[in-house]
Parts: sequence; structure tokens; C-alpha cells
Amino acid sequence: MMNKIIAVCVAMTVIGCAYAADEAPKKEGNCKGMERFKTADVNKDKKLSLDEFKTFCKHPEKATEIFAKLDTDKDGALTPEELKAGREAMKGHKEGKEAPKAK
Repeated sequence: MMNKIIAVCVAMTVIGCAYAADEAPKKEGNCKGMERFKTADVNKDKKLSLDEFKTFCKHPEKATEIFAKLDTDKDGALTPEELKAGREAMKGHKEGKEAPKAK
């Protein structure tokens, strides 16, 4: 039971972190997620290192674990696409669907 609770907590954290990086705002001018991503991307390489992700993530104490799950190509950096794919994966998981892979 405790493992399920932890899994749900981690899943919700991933959703919160990935949601903030969504590149497709619903309305023009409503791109808070990308603005947060750009702010966290200190070296402006359009990727987040683990250290940058810790400042971006709403739960920095779990950032290392979340980062490892989101970094699908294991290059040590998160792209907006990987963050978006992580968010979509969690949405798909909740709906019982297969999630798209990051490009």
C-alpha cells in the first residue's frame, strides 16, 4: 500500500514538473511553463541539466529521481520535448493509453 502511495506521489510530481515545460500554450502570451524553462536554463542551451532542473522542479528533493525518469535518451539533459513527453506519459497512464516518446 505504501509503495502505491509513493508511486502516486512521484507520478503527480512528474506531472507538475513536466506540465510547466509544455511548449504549446493554450493562448498567445500564456506560456508560463516555457518562461520557467527558459529561466531555469541558465546557460541557455535549450536543455536543463540536473542542477538547472532542481531549480525548475516544484519538488527539488525528488528532482534526481524524476530527472532520471524523464531523461529518456540518457544524455544528462532534459529538453522541452522530454518534459512534455513525461507529462503526456502521466496523462496517458491515468487514461490507460501508451504515451508518445520524446523526439
